[in-house]
Amino acid sequence: MKYGAKGDGRTNDAPAFQKAWKDVCSRGGTLLIPKGNTFLLYPTEFEGPCKSSGVHVQVLGKIVSPTQKQAWEKQCNDWISFLQINNLVVDGSGEFNGNGEVWWSKRLNCGDRPTNIAFNRCTNLKVSGINSRNSARNHFSISHCDGAVISDITAIAPEDSPNTDGIDISHSTDIIVKDSRIGSGDDCIAINNLCQSINISNIDCGPGHGISVGSLGKGGEEAQVEDIHVHDCKFTGTSNGARIKTWVGGEGYARSITFDQLVMSNVENPIIINQNYFDHKESTVAISDVKFLNIQGTCQGKHAIIFDCSSYGSGCTDIEIKNVKITGDDADALCKNAQVEQSLTSPEVICS
Repeated sequence: MKYGAKGDGRTNDAPAFQKAWKDVCSRGGTLLIPKGNTFLLYPTEFEGPCKSSGVHVQVLGKIVSPTQKQAWEKQCNDWISFLQINNLVVDGSGEFNGNGEVWWSKRLNCGDRPTNIAFNRCTNLKVSGINSRNSARNHFSISHCDGAVISDITAIAPEDSPNTDGIDISHSTDIIVKDSRIGSGDDCIAINNLCQSINISNIDCGPGHGISVGSLGKGGEEAQVEDIHVHDCKFTGTSNGARIKTWVGGEGYARSITFDQLVMSNVENPIIINQNYFDHKESTVAISDVKFLNIQGTCQGKHAIIFDCSSYGSGCTDIEIKNVKITGDDADALCKNAQVEQSLTSPEVICS
């Protein structure tokens, strides 16, 4: 407020935020968004590198995005972004409201719909406690980051809101996401290309499309994804639970992936590998060393387990499914072109 922010929900406070950021980035300390105020913020980038060894952004108030077209004339890929910052901490109990309704209804359109909060090229990032609501596209984006802990966040958008992923991760290593509530119109968490050492735990997912590795390999892209662990998560009313999806025509690999200790409640496709995701070229991303362990719950679709692997290449290899029990009205398992080792699994997986 000392830098000129009004906090009235009507005045663009981005210039005041930028002035405060300049001082925090150069001198250290905390940029505080106070409780009891609503700050209208035009698209804003908080850019490093910072001279201080660590930067703290504490969000206690409410931040809302603009709904006027002129506010998005310069760019609309991201609403709020943090770029090239080491040891950044973003925490608090405040809210980022993306006013996604004006984008979903196409009352506002400038090309791509914006991500609510994007973290790009950040090292040793910590994000906790904050709330993201009604993002125009995905709530959080983590890209080209090395080392991050995302915890105790909430990301909420309506079930029919398009492409409102909770967290998208790409080109990143050593990322932890835990203890969070995500409900959206797309993936609760999507792990995209060039990701390694991703650990996801204690996520309450629903509604949405589940927790997905992919999609990978679109347009012939070479995928490199490995060392992914998803455990102790709950899925309620989602279209998918534990999912891997790759495009036909892609190359590379997705391997060393474990889904463990999951609970499914009325999920359409609780366990699914789709190696035939769109496209039609004769190559595929190799999927191997995948484990589905200790998964219980109910299915509301036709197939509790789907391994739809490609007839091109080796299909899906070294797939283990153990201690899995999913019930539903005559729900069965579908398996094509996969090498599966199973035990204590219902429904039984029989591959063709």
